[in-house]
Amino acid sequence: MSCQRNPATELTTVSGMNHKVIDRKTILIIEDEKTALKHFQFEAQEVFQNVLTASCVKEAQEVLSSSAIDVILCDYKLPDGHVLQLFEDFNIRERNVPVILITGHGDKDVISKSLNLGVEHFLEKPVSNAQLREYLGYCLEYVEKNAHLRELSERCLLHNHTREYLINTCGLSSREIDVINCMLVDDKNKTIGKRLYICEGTVKRHLQNIFGKMGISSKDELKEIIFQKNMSASSGQ
Repeated sequence: MSCQRNPATELTTVSGMNHKVIDRKTILIIEDEKTALKHFQFEAQEVFQNVLTASCVKEAQEVLSSSAIDVILCDYKLPDGHVLQLFEDFNIRERNVPVILITGHGDKDVISKSLNLGVEHFLEKPVSNAQLREYLGYCLEYVEKNAHLRELSERCLLHNHTREYLINTCGLSSREIDVINCMLVDDKNKTIGKRLYICEGTVKRHLQNIFGKMGISSKDELKEIIFQKNMSASSGQ
């Protein structure tokens, strides 16, 4: 079977649906059998806003190189090879991308090798609608929770890059950095004071000094600056 790209089915954006759609989440479906692909697309569109497809390993490589993928649903055997090398090349485990792998009956060796590459969800042919929906649900929940944890990390932790910016560019002292670290966990002056063994008045003076050095006037502005700096460091900008 040849590997031919079908632009008409490559990207599907779903809107105006009654079912819950996880905003901006993208699934890549790798399947060369047209009937199966249509079935998988239909189910995926119920919950994913973006559905990308590939019919062979080569197409999947192109999609993974050019798009941010949150979940992968794929058949093991494809016209130009199998997906295990693809998972290894793109380091699926380190990217923390959940994969649903469709296998044949008794493919124990495939499952064992896939587990070592970070694949944790397996569906055996023939795949029922109920099974597929259940596994898509597992993966979506995982992706959504991870996204929430990443945002909490960006908002509640002071990254090294951001710390250096605050010290070297804004001229903050180490004690003022301590105040900021406590503020990101709980921004009440009383709580910050308890954590640092200082009175609320001292916390207030530290914050006023921080605001003055940074040209801002509120904790919310400070938090937003830190969030943006953390985000830029994480994205390598």
